[in-house]
Amino acid sequence: MRRKIYKIQYGDLLYAEANGNYTKIVTGQSMIMPSMAFSNFAELLPQSAFIRIHRSFIINKARITHIEGNRVFINTIEIPIGSNYKDDFLKEIGF
Repeated sequence: MRRKIYKIQYGDLLYAEANGNYTKIVTGQSMIMPSMAFSNFAELLPQSAFIRIHRSFIINKARITHIEGNRVFINTIEIPIGSNYKDDFLKEIGF
């Protein structure tokens, strides 16, 4: 089996989601699911641009459309904010 290497610009990345032994990576144009642990993927991202808002989600702060209750919206995509992450998330974005 041939392995593929994808080049993704940080600005194109909307969010990443843990999915077992895989990490679902969603951009504005595509979705890929490499066999990579979520924690390993998280280490590759700059903390200045990305934030973990849930046990299973990391989002691009620049792509947030709005926040409603315990949910972040990136365009029409709804992502939950985990109770353990909410205070740090709100501080990070200035609320």
